[in-house]
Amino acid sequence: MGTHAQRIEALETATQENQTGIQAIINQLVAVQTVVNQLAQDQAARSDARSVDDGERSVNGRGRPQPPEDEDERDRQPFFGAKLARLEFH
Repeated sequence: MGTHAQRIEALETATQENQTGIQAIINQLVAVQTVVNQLAQDQAARSDARSVDDGERSVNGRGRPQPPEDEDERDRQPFFGAKLARLEFH
């Protein structure tokens, strides 16, 4: 099994490797969070653009306006970005 000192050294090495791996995972999660946030912003911008377009069509009579989106229902739906945003990175 090795001496006590060798086992301690092996544990310290394994601990350092685990910490390095955990930091790499955290870095990846931060990158994913950034992408998700950007996608959410893009989606919101598209939604806003559609709302303006729908409003213009209803005024101009070139189309039927879409019913307003139920914000309460949207808030009840889980969103990956919101879950990631709650994570705290140390």
